[in-house]
Amino acid sequence: MPKIKITALYVYPVKSLAGVKVNYLKFDRFGPEFDRRWMIVDEQGNCLTQREITKMALIKVNLDAEYLYLSYADQIFKLELCAAKLPIMAQVWKHRGEMLDCGDSVAEFLSAILKIKCRLVTINSQHTRVSSDVGSPAISLVDARQVLIASTESLAWLNQKLAENDSAPININRFRANIILSGGQGAFYENLWQNLTIGEINLRREKACGRCMIITTDQETGQLSNNLPLKILAKYNRDDKQKGAAFGTYFNAQNLTGSLYQDDIIKIHTYTDLIKPDNIR
Repeated sequence: MPKIKITALYVYPVKSLAGVKVNYLKFDRFGPEFDRRWMIVDEQGNCLTQREITKMALIKVNLDAEYLYLSYADQIFKLELCAAKLPIMAQVWKHRGEMLDCGDSVAEFLSAILKIKCRLVTINSQHTRVSSDVGSPAISLVDARQVLIASTESLAWLNQKLAENDSAPININRFRANIILSGGQGAFYENLWQNLTIGEINLRREKACGRCMIITTDQETGQLSNNLPLKILAKYNRDDKQKGAAFGTYFNAQNLTGSLYQDDIIKIHTYTDLIKPDNIR
């Protein structure tokens, strides 16, 4: 049996901005702590992402116990985590609810960079968004589920396909996963797991992660490249409903608290009944 290990762990504090590499993921009822807890919205309170503004990839993020740090070029903004915030209605996909506005100063900072009037909002303790049906686990401002897992083998497979088409390789950061794995057999092995445990966290597979144009954005330059990665994935590795390209797999945590670390052992309990196509084994 191959020994699968964690290569890297990430959180993405502000939806669609750069990620933060971490040594462990601490979980609360929304998933990994600090993951997609903030988002940028337009004047109507609608979520903005790299789908609309690729430049968002260039805003770097960091945090500590007191501040969220946003940086762009030589500009840095420190947002106090415990500062008083005012309620605001905001929307992420189909969910619209009360969130907390982070103030005029950070709104002006982001608006100047992105060249659009926008504000930064965060979820409150009464945040009610769930991952699918009523009774399913709570989620923050992620696209669909609490945790996204991807593997370096899946990326290597995709980059080989790109090379066969005279296209440059791409980086794993385009896929914005929380847990990056290596050591498995073939590509997309992570999509065949149903239930697993990493550290203190029990994870249940929800679905393959459908992909959009964001994976064609270079996260280092903010520039769009060709859409060949999407075309290849749509041909060889489709989502659960066979409607489009997929890369990586969504999981929800089965416990409300706990942590997982980079050196934790991965225990796979059950597999799905999916069959991996021969051309990506």
